[in-house]
Amino acid sequence: AFFSISLNRLLYWTDWGDPAKIERASMDGSERKVLISGNHMEWPVDLAIDYTTRKLYWIDAKLKVIKHCDTDGSNVREVVNQGIIDPSGITVFEDHMYWIDQKAIYKANKFTGKNVTVLVNEAFSPRDLHIYHPQRQPEGTQNKRTFFVLSCVNRAAKTRSRLSNLKHVVDL
Repeated sequence: AFFSISLNRLLYWTDWGDPAKIERASMDGSERKVLISGNHMEWPVDLAIDYTTRKLYWIDAKLKVIKHCDTDGSNVREVVNQGIIDPSGITVFEDHMYWIDQKAIYKANKFTGKNVTVLVNEAFSPRDLHIYHPQRQPEGTQNKRTFFVLSCVNRAAKTRSRLSNLKHVVDL
């Protein structure tokens, strides 16, 4: 799987190969480096950058955990290790991390993993999660409201779609 996110002109992505890993490279493809591999992951289904603390967060579907590390791959730490069943997306904003597990969206403290709260329950096939806010997209819109957009996969057609009835707005 390829999930790319950028920070300081570097791309970060996950690789589900054997062994699974998180890598980074410059925007032109040079300076490619494996950051995390081995015991820390098996099936990293999504990756997020916390721009304020400069940490990478990932959710592992096989190990059923959420972990984070510094953007150079050091200081790996497990944040959540209970209650994860079938995760598919993660994002981070302010003091919280948000993730999709089965048909629900959860929120917890990004430092401790505590205070887990269900924000949306019984969503239809959520697969991806994003937070749109000026702090995450500094060149973006002037709308200061924070919200989630759930991207769903239509499994029958194998196409990615954003359907208006699948969008949820959640005030944080």
